[in-house]
Amino acid sequence: MPKTANSSTAQDRFLESANIFVDRNEPRATFWKTFDTYCKEHSQNPLYVQVLAYYGMGGVGKTALLKKITSEMDEKLEGNARYVRFDFNDSQSPIEILARIKNILEKEYKFDFPLFELGQYALAQKNGQDMEAPEAKSFFEKSPSLGTILDVVGILPAADLCIKLAKAVDTGISLISNLVQKHKSSTLAINTLAPQDLQDYLPHLFIKDLNDNTEKKDEPLVIFLDTYEQLVNEAKDGNAVHYADEWLKGDKGLILGCHNVLWVIAGRERLKWMDLDADWEGTLIQQSLGQFSELDSIDYLQKSGVKEAPLREQLSKLTSGVPIHLSLCVDVYNQIKEKNGVPTIADFGESFEGLIPLFMSRLENESERLQVFLLSCLQMWDDALVQYVSKDVLKGLWETSYSRVKGLSFITDTQDGKYNMHQTACAAIRKSPGVEYQLIREKIKQKSIEYATAKIRSLPVYDPEYGFWLLWLTKFIVANSATAESAEKLFAEFVYPYWKKIPDMGFFDLASSILDALQYNDLYQGDSWHLANIFSLRALALAKKDEIQADKMAHTATELCPP
Repeated sequence: MPKTANSSTAQDRFLESANIFVDRNEPRATFWKTFDTYCKEHSQNPLYVQVLAYYGMGGVGKTALLKKITSEMDEKLEGNARYVRFDFNDSQSPIEILARIKNILEKEYKFDFPLFELGQYALAQKNGQDMEAPEAKSFFEKSPSLGTILDVVGILPAADLCIKLAKAVDTGISLISNLVQKHKSSTLAINTLAPQDLQDYLPHLFIKDLNDNTEKKDEPLVIFLDTYEQLVNEAKDGNAVHYADEWLKGDKGLILGCHNVLWVIAGRERLKWMDLDADWEGTLIQQSLGQFSELDSIDYLQKSGVKEAPLREQLSKLTSGVPIHLSLCVDVYNQIKEKNGVPTIADFGESFEGLIPLFMSRLENESERLQVFLLSCLQMWDDALVQYVSKDVLKGLWETSYSRVKGLSFITDTQDGKYNMHQTACAAIRKSPGVEYQLIREKIKQKSIEYATAKIRSLPVYDPEYGFWLLWLTKFIVANSATAESAEKLFAEFVYPYWKKIPDMGFFDLASSILDALQYNDLYQGDSWHLANIFSLRALALAKKDEIQADKMAHTATELCPP
């Protein structure tokens, strides 16, 4: 088995709009019914498994729905709510995903992951990393459980792990006693496994740790996984699509292995798990999220402060009930009303893409327009990146403009302090006309690459932030390059020198996902000679995992990407 329409700031408008946006009774009721059923069944069967999946087209409100559900959990569960939201836009590498989820659980709920952290430590050491290097010490000192262990036993040669842990039992530290008595086989595996085998064993260690944290909790941990289509990229060949989420849904995967965890998945496509394994029947619940009906659209517009009934009907037809389009219409409506204007249907363009330039032109000042344009170039960011780039591009005006525009309806935040702009909005905003904006775009590109490469250089390769920023940089280069040739050149100069360290650590999934970001995009449609280069890079990523594939492509890799 496997606040109102006349609120004065963009932030206020967004908050009110977001609350109304997800006010759909049925999908929220489905979650709470599933949650209550899970609690009841799990009390009788600790191995009970349940997955809830929402699916629907882009812009239909899946991310906003998940955020609304977590808000309701905070309200209803009175301090007992435990959840993680992870977006596959951030990463598609299993080990990096687990490390990021671990970091959130440690920070938010004081969970401990001693086995997983020991596994990361031993893997880095077995791959020849200098554990006395400043970046290594800085990274592992941030790991609560590992820090306690190292304080007692010192720097661990991987081969001495079991012996030193056994000798440290007399210290009376429960963490160490638990490792030796309850998880002896796992510590032995960490001790003896070869690097690639230990890399493959890390999800098992994560499962063991998570179960130790959740087994005595009354309420389940809810793990929300968003943008699932990024994990199972259907532009890949069929076998790769089915393999991509095996670590999650497979017989030895997280869903079946983790106890007292309710899984909620959101993506564009209906999950095909039951087509591959009929045993998912009853365990996997799926619900489609469609566009708003005409009545729901009109109701949303009325609650958002659009007072004119004829205009509400016209906007409902214009948007076809697509939530992100409706919310942008409310933003434009507010812009006009704040300047004492009288909105008409002609103010809203003929499509979402056509509405974006109108929205941009009505922003309060040029600083805000430039800030929105800058964010569209980044697409995903944190405050530190925006500060670094904006101080050079917008000079002293960036703080005020940023605090306003990051609350716009097509921008969402993540649980670990990052932001995303909806992909459709990004593409439309980047087309802003004028030579000046394109010159600014070049400066944004320069400063962003400068920031990301400095960030990557400061991190050890096994830090999940290393993979995050490398993947982000690849996506940024592709999104802001006019041709495949220019993207390839920037990738070779700024990404490849850091990328080539990843296969040596055995992180083949991360290496592959970065190449996917370079390969599967619009730049390569009808422009295919670069594919040979990309496939050769892929051969490097697969070399230690698939010798036959590596043999077929090794000569190309040597010619195009010498070590």
